[in-house]
Amino acid sequence: MMLLLQSGARRKVARSSSQSRAFSSKVGPAAHHRKLAPFMLERYFAKHEFSAPYMLCSSDCEPINMHEVIEQADPEVQTMWRSLKLAYTESRGHPLLIEEICACYETAREAKTVTGVPQELIYLFMTAFLEKNRDNASGEALQQQRVIATYPGYQSLTEVAVHLGCDVDAWTPKVDDGSGSVFFDVDDLEALIRRDDGAQVKLLVINFPHNPTGCMLSKGELERVVALCREFGIAIFSDEMYRGLERKEEDRLPAICDAYERGISLSGMSKVFGMPGVRQGWLCWGEGDSHLDDCFERVLELKDYTTICSPGPSEILTIAGLRQKERLMDRCRMICAQGLEAIEQVMGKHEDIFSWYEPPGGSTAFPSLKLTKDDVDAEKFCELAVSECGVLLLPGECYDVLPGNQLHGVQDQSPFGSGRVRLGYGRSNAAEAATVLDEWLTKAKNNM
Repeated sequence: MMLLLQSGARRKVARSSSQSRAFSSKVGPAAHHRKLAPFMLERYFAKHEFSAPYMLCSSDCEPINMHEVIEQADPEVQTMWRSLKLAYTESRGHPLLIEEICACYETAREAKTVTGVPQELIYLFMTAFLEKNRDNASGEALQQQRVIATYPGYQSLTEVAVHLGCDVDAWTPKVDDGSGSVFFDVDDLEALIRRDDGAQVKLLVINFPHNPTGCMLSKGELERVVALCREFGIAIFSDEMYRGLERKEEDRLPAICDAYERGISLSGMSKVFGMPGVRQGWLCWGEGDSHLDDCFERVLELKDYTTICSPGPSEILTIAGLRQKERLMDRCRMICAQGLEAIEQVMGKHEDIFSWYEPPGGSTAFPSLKLTKDDVDAEKFCELAVSECGVLLLPGECYDVLPGNQLHGVQDQSPFGSGRVRLGYGRSNAAEAATVLDEWLTKAKNNM
């Protein structure tokens, strides 16, 4: 640890060219199915999540007590809870649940909304939308398809497309040389869309507020993204699990199912509502076209091979949560604000180790470590933190796992996540965890 701090104090952050110019990052070879790669983030959490004393890298907000959700529920939901039988439920979701979900949007239609586990819904949509391009007998692509995705990100948002044989191009953030803030440049996205390599872009996958960086687009930038996709006939799959956790409410983007006729919104209870344990999410379709309508029906068909239906208790709890959505969202935003303030104080004390920026949204930040390849890398730094002081951080290398993940024409550069750590500030003990991390770092410096 002493060598780490000594080296980190003397050296500038190593920047890859991906942070200063547009590029295409092929994160998966095309043509054939390949087996799904291990989900590195989830494997990392499986190793540490339930044994580390402090989770300072969680993306969810502090889970709320189930008793409180039911106690604050309206009489109708309380009656439903007391009379609930542990039976099978409707495959698309409880009608009252579908109704509450659609009430969260301006144009969402009950007939084009389906519930499920968020991870399951990502898999089902990607399979339903992209599988039509495959020969049923050989499994080979009939026409090469491209998917563009914000990257780094939750692995299934790109991995399923790679598994299905698509070319996946990374829309990767840049770093402002002055402020150190991280941002997505729509010019880079346009360059990827307009690049002519013989494969049609079928799908854009976005996630704002972005996990892990906390980046946002402005409303004007989102309008430009929609206009580009409309021009080229590209559907947009938008992971909106963190929508509602913006620092400023006026910065909140419209749901893509409301903003674009070929948009599909993914959301759920895990992040902004503080109810990850119900394992409940949903997909809402925009006005759509025949292909997207067929995709919706195919999702329903494929769901018969996964969970079939949601657990009744989860559905009732979700109805209760959505009917209290403003209270639950306010609670999570308050917890995030307190956690972020505590983390920022620690980052300010250790500017020789972390290159910090304030994330404009979400529940996570992705600062870089001031290290080079000659020093302990981010993964080793996180191992030292959890073993020596019990604070779990997430190494950025957990995001750099897809095959062929190299910059187009810049083969010697590192992926964006290299040398970064994800910090989460949505848990109620984030301030305590940050203090423990601070004491550990300070002690290491004093012992140099």
